Amino acid sequence: MDDKGFWTSTLMNAQEGPFDPYSTCFSSFRFDSTHVTRRTTWLVFLIVWAISLAYAAIVLRWGWIPRDEGLLAHSAERVLHGEVPHKNFQDAYVGLLTYLHAFAFARLGTNLAALRFTLFAFFALFVPAVYWITSRVANRMGAACATLIAVAWSIPTYGASMPSWYNLFFATFGLAAIFYYLEVSSWWLLLLAGISAGISCLFKITGLYFVAAVLLFFLWRSQIPSRTTDRRARSSLDRICVTVGVLAFFAGVVLLLRSRLGSPEIYHFLLPQLAIGVVLLWREWRSGLSGQSQLLEVVRAVAPFLLGVSLPLAAFVAAYARMGALPELLNGVFVLPAKRLAFIARSPADLVSLVPMALVLFLVFASTRMEPCKRRVNDVVLSLGLLTLLILSARSPAAFTFAWFTCATLIPAVVMFASLVLSRPFGNSARDQHLMLLSGTVALCSLIQYPFSDAAYFCYVAPLLVLTVAALLAVKPLPRPTLWVICGFALLFPVIRLRPFMERDGFSHAELVRLQLPRAGGLEVRLDEARDYERLVRLIQEHVAPGSYIYVAPDDPQVYFLAGMSNP
Repeated sequence: MDDKGFWTSTLMNAQEGPFDPYSTCFSSFRFDSTHVTRRTTWLVFLIVWAISLAYAAIVLRWGWIPRDEGLLAHSAERVLHGEVPHKNFQDAYVGLLTYLHAFAFARLGTNLAALRFTLFAFFALFVPAVYWITSRVANRMGAACATLIAVAWSIPTYGASMPSWYNLFFATFGLAAIFYYLEVSSWWLLLLAGISAGISCLFKITGLYFVAAVLLFFLWRSQIPSRTTDRRARSSLDRICVTVGVLAFFAGVVLLLRSRLGSPEIYHFLLPQLAIGVVLLWREWRSGLSGQSQLLEVVRAVAPFLLGVSLPLAAFVAAYARMGALPELLNGVFVLPAKRLAFIARSPADLVSLVPMALVLFLVFASTRMEPCKRRVNDVVLSLGLLTLLILSARSPAAFTFAWFTCATLIPAVVMFASLVLSRPFGNSARDQHLMLLSGTVALCSLIQYPFSDAAYFCYVAPLLVLTVAALLAVKPLPRPTLWVICGFALLFPVIRLRPFMERDGFSHAELVRLQLPRAGGLEVRLDEARDYERLVRLIQEHVAPGSYIYVAPDDPQVYFLAGMSNP
């Protein structure tokens, strides 16, 4: 940041409190067009975009989970041959992703790289959306930093074109539309956000989490006292409706989690939702004023959003109805996934894993209460500790686990802290609205990790966590040195530790080599896996005619695809 931009940001912070030379770059709410030229802003964005695309392109073909790649590719190939998901074969997801991949095969060739190029195309749109959102809660350097961190935690960690990535992308597009709506109040932006949410649901039904988050946000926003009308007592009907709605939300979350509701699930998945719901109830029953009918406010905001959600869903359902395959679609989207998940489950980190996160947060928040000289000592201790973790985690499973737990347990802590901030009497500024929207979104979308929690599923929601932290820092800033220490770790850990861990499926230091199969699309996988699949495919093709039926059990669709064989 140039000197002029720094002092502008500092003076803006001073309007809300005493001058602090440790003020953070996240504490200026938005760009000041008077002092920051549009050319500089565009230059910063283009640099961030170029770095993001270059990094993602370099690692795009590194690593794989064979069954994931095979499931996506084999389903798309069947569509390419004229079959219909759910009608002619069991699709693991709603179906739009399979059609998108089939289109990619038709245009780019039938190979695994075509799927990753498709993901990369949407990622190229995702980065500007992230940067635009962060630009509303931070100055240009803060937006650049937050965007790069969000990118580092996204597809470079796992480059398979999984539907959960598209849930993330379209939730981000929807967030950008709602952020803009908060500035210009145009209903078509809500319609656009709804269309984005509806398309997300067609990739994977978990897109409904974002829909729920938006509904909760507008319920919260309707509690803001109107400045244009006379205030009057809030009606009993309003309060009853809000209370019933929040309790129904709680009941839905418990119903979703009922099959596995141990202490890890309570912390990671239930507490964030409770925190958001309690904020709504607290504001509803603690405040006694309102500008106009609350229910009317909710309906006005939600109607165009829900209309947008329904448009792509209705078109997709109508297409299946015309084919006479609507029962198969409903069975494949709602019934079969529940049966599969009964056999596939992994709990998140247990409560002992909260220790690393609690220790780091203690050092971070302690810096806000210290004198400058003590603060520097604290920052040095924090820097050395995180640097040691980065170095040791290369070969030490214990150090890697400690570092990973520091990140993986953050979502509930951040959401609960944001809820405390939002529980202030009439905290209704634009910053508060941004924080509520983002914290509710990350809380609901974190349910993507249930019932199977691992590093990849955390990364599907981690960029939303980065956006939420940026919005939180705009309201409750950290000292600048402490902030840069945390940002440095948040950027380096996924790049130099988590990504290699995931692409090699653990601490294996096996060399990555190109998989020498025509349909592999140049993916680079572990040497032992490359040898195994090359020998297996060669053996199959020596004994079976191309396109013939083979049987591979219990769950290996990648063999059908790589060998070019049919699945009975």
